[in-house]
Amino acid sequence: VGVDAPLGWPRAFVEMLQQPPQPMAWPAERDALRFRATDHFVKQVTGLWPLSVSSDLIGVVAMRCRGLLARLEAAGTSAAGALAVARMHFQTLHLALGQMETGTAQNRALSAFRPPLHFRRKPLVERQIEIWSSAKCARALEILNAAETACRGAAAGLAQAQAGNAFLRIARAAQR
Repeated sequence: VGVDAPLGWPRAFVEMLQQPPQPMAWPAERDALRFRATDHFVKQVTGLWPLSVSSDLIGVVAMRCRGLLARLEAAGTSAAGALAVARMHFQTLHLALGQMETGTAQNRALSAFRPPLHFRRKPLVERQIEIWSSAKCARALEILNAAETACRGAAAGLAQAQAGNAFLRIARAAQR
């Protein structure tokens, strides 16, 4: 009888979460983040990879979020700037969902924005409306506002950690 319950995390994954975000060489570093020494042993003995504890569900979001924050920082966008853009997006969603809850048709709610939604952004917002409820958007806005406040005056590494934590909490909320 075997029990597949993770009792630890891949060392590289834990180290990644403890360091400031930095660009990652995908996919070369991915296996180091996904598999523990135990997993490599199981692969060697059975020829099969066990399920990864770090890249199942929220773990893969953590890896992508760290890489994204690093790329944004390298492009000159601060963690606080990324939070502000996300906040504005959720404000848009929240307003549209609020109108829809009062009986306004989705198309009409989305076309009421001034300035209007950019044509490339509109399909993204339409898909997000299917995922998020007004209550979930309100919670996301609370998380983003708290993270933005925490980032003011914080060192860059701490601000990135705050932003990363906020984005992971929002991703977790989207899954529920």
